Amino acid sequence: MKKIFSTIAAAAALIFAVSCNSNSASVDLDGSWKVISVDGVAVNDTLVQPEFQFNAAEKLYHVKPGVNLINGSYTLEGDVITFGDGAMTRMMGPEELMAVEQSIVEQMLNPLTVKYENEVLSFTDEAGKVVLELKK
Repeated sequence: MKKIFSTIAAAAALIFAVSCNSNSASVDLDGSWKVISVDGVAVNDTLVQPEFQFNAAEKLYHVKPGVNLINGSYTLEGDVITFGDGAMTRMMGPEELMAVEQSIVEQMLNPLTVKYENEVLSFTDEAGKVVLELKK
């Protein structure tokens, strides 16, 4: 009986430790984040710097992907973020900015896994490919 209780207690402690170490608990999205790469391509510093802003308390996002603005809500379950439908302006701009913007918007359409490491916030797709990298 003692052996069974010890095994159950050890398993419960392990589950608790793993759940407390989940990535979302350590990732504080709140604040402004500059986009440093999209689809593995560094964002050119001479462009308008794309930016994400998160209001973690209200689960809202504000994105400046290039030319336009997007506002909406998001959910963070575990380490997976899902961007809700957002309101987006529809202005045209330089082709280079519009291409970066389109890539960012496309990535926001699907759930992404969030990871914070070495001061970089990474979003990966379901295949494990890093699709967005942000830095404060």
